[in-house]
Amino acid sequence: MWTQYVASWLDAHYPVRSLNRFDAKGQGLVEYAFILVMVAVVVIIILAVVGLAVKDGLYENIIENI
Repeated sequence: MWTQYVASWLDAHYPVRSLNRFDAKGQGLVEYAFILVMVAVVVIIILAVVGLAVKDGLYENIIENI
């Protein structure tokens, strides 16, 4: 019962329409940040794989033949 009172008080003083929750103003920035995070993850994975290959000596034959 008290939750309904609190919810109605919050709705009266802080209506949802003033929060602009469903506005698409920042959507481009969110997509840009997501792309940057995905690129960073791919770069980290590539560096990890290359680092393991160098550590295991998989490139020694290639370097010796040059």
